[in-house]
Amino acid sequence: MNFFSDFKIVFHKNNPMLLLITGAFSFSLLSGCGGSSGGADKTPATSTVPTTPTVSSLSVNDGLTRLTASLVDNVILPAYQDMHSAAKKLENKSTEFCALTTPTNIDFEKLKQTWRETSVAWQAARTLKFGPIAETFYYSRVQFWPISASKLSSDVEATLAEKSDFSEGFGSQKHQIQGLPAMEYVLFNNDPATSLLSAQDRENRCSYIKAITTNVSDIMEDTLLQWNSGYAQSFKEGSGDFDSKKHAIEKFLTIWFEYLEIINDDKLKAPLGVGAPGKGDLLESAISLSSLDNIAVNINTLFSQYQGLNEFGFDDYLTEVNNREDVNTSIMTAFTTLLTNVNGLKGDTLADLIKTDEGQIKLQALRKDITELRTIMSTDFVQVTDLAPGFNTNDGD
Repeated sequence: MNFFSDFKIVFHKNNPMLLLITGAFSFSLLSGCGGSSGGADKTPATSTVPTTPTVSSLSVNDGLTRLTASLVDNVILPAYQDMHSAAKKLENKSTEFCALTTPTNIDFEKLKQTWRETSVAWQAARTLKFGPIAETFYYSRVQFWPISASKLSSDVEATLAEKSDFSEGFGSQKHQIQGLPAMEYVLFNNDPATSLLSAQDRENRCSYIKAITTNVSDIMEDTLLQWNSGYAQSFKEGSGDFDSKKHAIEKFLTIWFEYLEIINDDKLKAPLGVGAPGKGDLLESAISLSSLDNIAVNINTLFSQYQGLNEFGFDDYLTEVNNREDVNTSIMTAFTTLLTNVNGLKGDTLADLIKTDEGQIKLQALRKDITELRTIMSTDFVQVTDLAPGFNTNDGD
C-alpha cells in the first residue's frame, strides 16, 4: 500500500523557479559518528563566499529576530499542535473501537487510518528533536527507533503475555513498547491469532493500545505546555537554554542536519544493506508498509522548515541579510531535485524497492540527492550566514 498522491507545483516566494510544494504529498488515511555525510557519499562543493562587499536590506540582529520568531510561530508550535490533535483523535478512535462488541473490518480500517494520520503528524514533529521533547525522553517514548521489526514484535508480544494492568500507564517499562511503533504492530500484523480484530485476547490488546494512545497524547500535551510556558519565548529571545538568538538558530540547524543524516543512514542505508534483497527487518515502518511515506513527509518537512513555512525562513535570511540569492537558488535546486525524485517513487513501497537491483539503484540515487543537499547547506550556507550548527550529531534516535 502506498499513500502518495499527485503533487502540485508552486512558485518560490523569492524566486520564480518552479518547485514542489512542501505539502505536496497527501496520504490517504497522512549524531553520532558515521553519518551519511561521510565516505563516498560526500559531494565536493565549491564555495561561493562573496569577494566583494554587499549592502544588506536587513541587519543580522533583525534577521535573527525575525527567524527565531518565525520558526516558533510558523514551524515548531504548529507541528506540535498538529501532532497533539492527531494523538487525541487516535486516543478517541481507539476507545470507540474497543467499546464495540463485534467490530467489523470497516471499523478496523478506520482505526488503522487514524493511526496513519497520527504517524504522518509525528513524522513532521519528530524532525524537531530538541527542547522539552528531547530533554524528557518523550521522543523515544513516542517512537523508539531504530529497532528491528522482529525485535519490536517480540517485545510487544512478551508485554501482552504478561497481561499487565495498563490503566496506570507504563511507568518505567521499555520505551519500545510505549509508542506508535508498538501500536503499529498490534494493528497491522497479519497473523489472525494476534490481530486486534480476531485475537482471543482482544480485550487485553485493546487495553494496551488505549494505554499507548493516552501515553502519546499526554506526552504531546505536556510538550506543548512546556513550549508555551516559556521555552518558546526563550528560543525567540535567545535566553534560558540559549546563549543568544544565533545559538537558538544553530541548535535548530543542528537537529535539521541530524535529521538529514537519519534519513540517509537509518531510513535508507541500513535497510538497503549491501544489495538486493536488502534488510526489510530494518525498515522504519515495516509492518504498516509506510516507510517510504515517512521519508516523503520528512523531506517535505525539512523543506518547509527551510522556507519558514512560506513566512520568514532561512531562504529569506540568505537573501535579505546576506544578499545571496545565488546560494538560495542552489539550495532550492537541490531541494527540487530531491523532491522530484521522491515523488518519482510513488506507487512503490520501500519494502519492495530494496528487494530488486532496479529499486536499489533508485534509492541510492535518492541518497546521493540528500548528500548533495547537505553538502551545499554545510558549505556555502554555513559560510555565508556564519551560522555554525554541530555536525555528525546523529547517534541514533
